[in-house]
Amino acid sequence: MNKNLVLNGGWSVSGISASLEGRIELEEPSVMINEKVNYSESIWDFSNHDKKHNKRYCYIYDFTEIKERAYRVILKRLVIRKRFTYGNEFTSVQVTFQDIKKLISYLIKDCYIFSPQFITSSSVNQYVDKKCMHLSSKTKSRTIGNIQFFLNEIESAYPEFKISEFNLSEIRPTAAEWNSQNQNNKTPNIPREILNKIIQCALIDINDDRYDDYISIPEFAKLSEKSEEYLRNKVKTNGFPGAYKGSKIEGWRIPKIYMSHVNKIDEKKLLDELDNMRPPSLIERMTACMIIILSQVGMRRGEAMLLEINKLKEIAIFNNQQKAYYLSFFTYKTSSKKDGRWTESNMNDLAVKAYQKIEELGTARRNGKQYLFCNFNGNSYSPHGFGNQIDNFFVRHQKSLGFDTLNNEQLDMVEKWEISDEDTNIYKDLGKEDLGKTFYKVNPHQFRVSVANGFLKSGVSLQWIRRHMNHLEEEMTKHYFRDDTQVRETLANRAMKDGSLLETNIAKISNQKIKEELSVPELKEAYDTINRFLNKNKLNVHEDLDKIVSLLLETTIRENEMGYCVNAIGRLCEHQERLTTMEKWYFAKIQIADIRHFEFTCKRMLEKVKLVEHNFKICQENDRFQRQYELELQSLRALYENKYKPELDLYLSDLDVNGEEHVHREYPNLEKCHYYIEEIGNGVASWLMN
Repeated sequence: MNKNLVLNGGWSVSGISASLEGRIELEEPSVMINEKVNYSESIWDFSNHDKKHNKRYCYIYDFTEIKERAYRVILKRLVIRKRFTYGNEFTSVQVTFQDIKKLISYLIKDCYIFSPQFITSSSVNQYVDKKCMHLSSKTKSRTIGNIQFFLNEIESAYPEFKISEFNLSEIRPTAAEWNSQNQNNKTPNIPREILNKIIQCALIDINDDRYDDYISIPEFAKLSEKSEEYLRNKVKTNGFPGAYKGSKIEGWRIPKIYMSHVNKIDEKKLLDELDNMRPPSLIERMTACMIIILSQVGMRRGEAMLLEINKLKEIAIFNNQQKAYYLSFFTYKTSSKKDGRWTESNMNDLAVKAYQKIEELGTARRNGKQYLFCNFNGNSYSPHGFGNQIDNFFVRHQKSLGFDTLNNEQLDMVEKWEISDEDTNIYKDLGKEDLGKTFYKVNPHQFRVSVANGFLKSGVSLQWIRRHMNHLEEEMTKHYFRDDTQVRETLANRAMKDGSLLETNIAKISNQKIKEELSVPELKEAYDTINRFLNKNKLNVHEDLDKIVSLLLETTIRENEMGYCVNAIGRLCEHQERLTTMEKWYFAKIQIADIRHFEFTCKRMLEKVKLVEHNFKICQENDRFQRQYELELQSLRALYENKYKPELDLYLSDLDVNGEEHVHREYPNLEKCHYYIEEIGNGVASWLMN
């Protein structure tokens, strides 16, 4: 094979290897990397190879901002090496590219280092200290790792440059530090009053169609036969009260009423409306729709960016008496496939309204493309562009959202944002008078945390939340829970009189529901776990409740045993009806069989059987619980027919075709499933035949 030919995944890069050897400070050879991209060009656009990711921005590498050729060439080498030598995905290479562009900008503008061979250890350390101080441990570690790749590339070009002089390993966070920070610095929930106001402001924007009552200066000039210069001068001298300045693209917008032949125009009304709030633009209304979808569905930012039109599905429930909705969308999370997969989430009325409205609003700008939330070319936004639109919502509504009414604890739950000169150029509602001011906002991931906690507080089952949030494991779902109200109530209501432990002596318990809890083995085990915790730490529920909750936030007990206890207590009998109804909604339609989650399905079946058995026993003693028993039995049957049975058939078929060793090597979590199958077979049959 020609050593100057690099082959990777169907790509051919001819003549590049030779140019990557030795000093290359002044060399950018005119060599084709593929049929469209030339090595010497400042913009590399590989987006025609974006077949499945639908992330065009990840395939474009723009070197035009890097004026110093040596830096530019070194970064080009790094991009080629990571993509074609190491075989990294374009999405991963793009992250490296952006990290190094920021470093190069700092080295040139702040350190006056105009050639990579003169980079020093102290300059890199200063960059990490100043620019990476607010990053999470994991992101900081990734950034330092990419810097190390960059320095390696410099060393290969300049033999006198010694990477050994850079002690990056000493400042790079370890995996243990990532995990520690992940537990202690979870994304906070959104203060309830702020969340309500966010939703309220978003709904106002969605319904505000006043933008259509205004017209741009070029449009006004064309229709009125007045020159644009005349109109601009008149606007600047307040000749059109009620006109306002839109984005850089839009320019000034004038009320259409000035084009009419109305003798008397209520200019005061026009001005009063603008004092209240200028009309939202088309993209601002679309952004408001996305805010509603995020706040109601809780999907990830990357999933929201890739949402498509015509993916809202309707199903009939309660014997065709009511309708329910679910949304199909694409995800790269919880998938073993690097090209992602389709999944779905339930949609409430607000989310449905927002989805349908954004479909309508974006019709003209889609240009035949499928993205729900699209830019003016019909393409999906980049993460940066998406973030700017969300941030603009908080700039626009900063006064209305009432961040100034929050206490210090609540302010710690939202993001602080000091307005920079760059911000005043990006966001049209900011002026020079806002420079240095502190604004507040909520990041998109906080909506996800809020949705998970909202479900938890409403009594929805952990398993249902896991499925809705598109998590593979329940532990990941528990990671999102933030509200401690249930922890406090659970402990206070079940403590002994002296508060030393939770009461487990049925004779001393007057509450019948709590007595029933202690007859359930799983809940009794939860009691014992909490009591061991209290005893070990010498804590009293009545005297040390705040300290207990604080400690539980930092221990795995809250995330496991305590989390299970909080979710389980109060769910049986009459409290179970709500949970069961929601589960019935989810399992009402046929599921797509997938054996990756068969272990979870088996465990859920066993839990359901125990719940049905318990409710049957209770309803024999008191017939007012008959309805709960019937609901549980219906839910068990739906789970069996629509979920368990299809996955069981697929699992047994896979075993028959590929053999047990192959299947369990491919899916290690399924090794215990044959025990579950036998237990389910013994326990489920009698209930399904009833």
